[in-house]
Amino acid sequence: MSSPKLGLLSAAINTRSSELPAERHSALLGDASTHVIAFDKMLFSLVHPGRLPDRRDQKTQAFVASLLKRELLEAWRFRWSNHPNPPNSGFHLANKIPPTLSLTKRFMDSDRKSFSRLIQFRTGHAHIGEYYRRFVKSEDPTCGCGYAIQTRHHILRDCPRYINQRPLLGSGRNANLERLIGTEAGIKRLTKFITHTKAIDKHKPPNTPTRNPSNRTNDRNRRGEG
Repeated sequence: MSSPKLGLLSAAINTRSSELPAERHSALLGDASTHVIAFDKMLFSLVHPGRLPDRRDQKTQAFVASLLKRELLEAWRFRWSNHPNPPNSGFHLANKIPPTLSLTKRFMDSDRKSFSRLIQFRTGHAHIGEYYRRFVKSEDPTCGCGYAIQTRHHILRDCPRYINQRPLLGSGRNANLERLIGTEAGIKRLTKFITHTKAIDKHKPPNTPTRNPSNRTNDRNRRGEG
């Protein structure tokens, strides 16, 4: 190697040793990784002119980000498997699918309203009687068919209002609440059922009288205001 290259190499090594401690090279994170990688390429081209560097040991930002995502997912799944929801939680039966960082297929294939209703039904936080009984005392918890407490089990298995749509849920144990809210295949069937029946949409109270504008005029005339 010529003396100019040796001088440049020596100056580069001295600069790197003074500005980047040894432990910094083993943890190339953030913006510093870009500068260190660029320096490695320049240094390699000086020592080995005409050769391409081996990129297996170079930690790019994308590679570091993928490592962090993998560690995050592992920590999330560890917590998910070791800290289950309490049995009295509405999401206890539904929380059977391991978490993932990517968008789920049910999210991609569902429209906004259907996905929202699906989440409400799976968690139990929906416009249904059992939720009203616990959290919204001012609302009537009875079912539209007259059943005392409108529960998710009642909607799926017993309510006569949805007898024609019930085949969408499957048969036998496949139609059980645990499978419909806790398995991918069951969630797909449940989405169809909710979309067709609108069973957990917020409905207006039945037989609510609506005032006609002409009636208001007649009322004013009776009071002598017209």
